[in-house]
Amino acid sequence: MQIPSLYDVYTALPDSRTAEGKRFNQAGVLALITVALIAQQNSLRQITAWVAACDPTLSARLGFRFGRMPSYGTIRRVLLRLDLTALRPALARWAHSLARTLPVSDAPPEPFRGANSKNSLIPVRLFHRRRTAVDSARNSGHSSQGSRRNDATMAS
Repeated sequence: MQIPSLYDVYTALPDSRTAEGKRFNQAGVLALITVALIAQQNSLRQITAWVAACDPTLSARLGFRFGRMPSYGTIRRVLLRLDLTALRPALARWAHSLARTLPVSDAPPEPFRGANSKNSLIPVRLFHRRRTAVDSARNSGHSSQGSRRNDATMAS
């Protein structure tokens, strides 16, 4: 059984952007975001800086035109317009097909070696984050009224 790549999974997702908004294909942008998250780039700014530092030949391999990489605005728009109701089951199917092909072992998995300190073991938390890139994309540009104090409550 062959496992589809995440790029193939992302290609099958609906793209709600208009024709003039499709300079970068959605699957390529999502693939870049995925790899950036694996590389521990947790915010939109970090993801954008990581993407800008990538090898320029990667843009052609991902199907981007003009040899350019997506900007902060493009990454943000792709995340904002991403259909999460289609993404969740697509990723669940992909993960299920991946899990069925992995070898079964009775031994507990070995932890990853961290690069932050000398031979320290660090837990890897790829899917559990306090604030994800999608959250920061949805919240950027919006003022949070909950954190401001109300003058009426301060007076009492």
